[in-house]
Amino acid sequence: MPEGFEIKVPITLKGGREGEKVGKQIGSKIAEQIQKAFRSIGVGKISPGGDGTISGVGGVTKGLKGVATKLGVIAALGAVAIGLLRKSSPYLKGVLDIFGRAFTIFFRPFGDFLAALLRPLAILLMKLAYLDKLETHIKKKEANNAS
Repeated sequence: MPEGFEIKVPITLKGGREGEKVGKQIGSKIAEQIQKAFRSIGVGKISPGGDGTISGVGGVTKGLKGVATKLGVIAALGAVAIGLLRKSSPYLKGVLDIFGRAFTIFFRPFGDFLAALLRPLAILLMKLAYLDKLETHIKKKEANNAS
């Protein structure tokens, strides 16, 4: 198992002095957003009592909602970008089709298992709906005969 790892994100901004300032602002904003996201889910956030414990579940759910929203936006943007790349490159389109088939083959057993679990429930709901409709029909017929 590796003892440590390193993540490098090369960002290059070219320009005059303003370019350096903008680059530092972007870097500080990214770091601030990451810290804010971690604080909102309770990482690095200390409880108001000052006893050193991490704050409650309410902060975690609120933070997860914000993180999920941001991840949803990033996923949507990624999908748009991949869609544009797919349209521009027939080779990439073929590779992505192969990935699609691979994922379909991989997830099929999970879908079959879920379908096997849901099938009895679906049959039960169909029977209940049919019996309810039949019961309503019989009541209407009896009401018409009584009139």
